Amino acid sequence: MRLLFILLIVGIWIGLLVGLSFIEAPLKFQAPNITLKLGLGIGQIMFYVLNKIEIAFALLLIGLYYPFGKQIGYGLGAALIALYALLIIQTFVLLPVLDHRATLIIQNQEVVHSYHHIFYIVGECLKLFLLFFVFFKTVPLLKQAI
Repeated sequence: MRLLFILLIVGIWIGLLVGLSFIEAPLKFQAPNITLKLGLGIGQIMFYVLNKIEIAFALLLIGLYYPFGKQIGYGLGAALIALYALLIIQTFVLLPVLDHRATLIIQNQEVVHSYHHIFYIVGECLKLFLLFFVFFKTVPLLKQAI
């Protein structure tokens, strides 16, 4: 039952990531009458909420995987650690910088060129890869448990 819950959480996380980061975020700027300021304001709220959900999922997964100990193997363990490290970097380094930049743009202030947005997008791609890896490495554990 625990493994099914893990797969459910990881599957939902994948869906949220694809739906919000890769579909909603770029498409909102193509909607009629959406200004850069409005799109950035929506993005700030959406990514704040998504990040909090991701943190909750990460904490749940730590608790759910813990009883399996060494059973999860080095590959799955390393993928989980990389996923958590990436989430920490996004939460405490990239999102605050991007949020500040968005706020400055909304307030009509100048911003200097930065690669933080590209780093964030690369992080989202890595996170998606890691989540798929975690999902497919967990499936054999479920088969063993049945």
